[in-house]
Amino acid sequence: MFSKSVICYFQDKKNKHVDRVRLAENVYEEVSKYASSELINLFDQGINYDFNGLVISVGGDGCFLGSTHIFRNFNNHYLLVGVKGKSLSAYAETNYKRYEFDLNKVFNNKFRVLKAFRIGAETKKESTWCCINELVVFPQEQGKMLEYELIANHEGRITSFSDGRSTSLLFSTPCGSSAYALSAGGSILHSSLNLINIVPESPNKSVVSNKRVKNSERDSENLITPYVWPGNTELILKLKYDGLIIPDGRSFDKIRVLANEEIIIKKRESANLIKLLD
Repeated sequence: MFSKSVICYFQDKKNKHVDRVRLAENVYEEVSKYASSELINLFDQGINYDFNGLVISVGGDGCFLGSTHIFRNFNNHYLLVGVKGKSLSAYAETNYKRYEFDLNKVFNNKFRVLKAFRIGAETKKESTWCCINELVVFPQEQGKMLEYELIANHEGRITSFSDGRSTSLLFSTPCGSSAYALSAGGSILHSSLNLINIVPESPNKSVVSNKRVKNSERDSENLITPYVWPGNTELILKLKYDGLIIPDGRSFDKIRVLANEEIIIKKRESANLIKLLD
């Protein structure tokens, strides 16, 4: 099924993870039996917009998420599977003990594909890549509260959250709902759903007002809890002070946002994740 594949691992210059590199080399040797393969270090890899084939992430969830940010085929013609070492991983389908057996199943089409819902954020100047876990908005100045206004537009129904205050604001996917969003008080969502989970971390106060575009009816209430929106909702966020957007925990991909600058958060292309069959 796959004519080519890449095996990804993450090895920076300061930290030498010998076991992880050795596992990646072993996986590379195994995969080379089935398809033309390449072993790459994500630390040195530039953005790839054209790859079609199988992407195998070797390591923890950081490497897995990094793989989705490095390979940016907008037609999404690649499938992604994770092989974990001794570290924990929510995304890996196999591990250092079973990878030979399970990769054989992959190359014999014994899997299904999960279309994982992803989101992204954009301003007039910059945009994030598709996030499979979450976008987190922080105040740029440490120690400050994040103060914001959030407007949600779902099929003509406008919901406005004004005077929002929290230490940060998370926009989570269903896959990411059991990660940072859960620790911040969010709900766990099934990975097959197309929903956006909005989680204010340590919130102070938000006022929510709803209005229908046609009749302008409004009602309001205090909101200090997470909120779940359909995946086709367009969210517009404005910060009172300068802030930062961090996608999938990748601080080196952060976007700086100015006060009162419009940030649009919405659905992006799905990720094709391999799920092995029993």
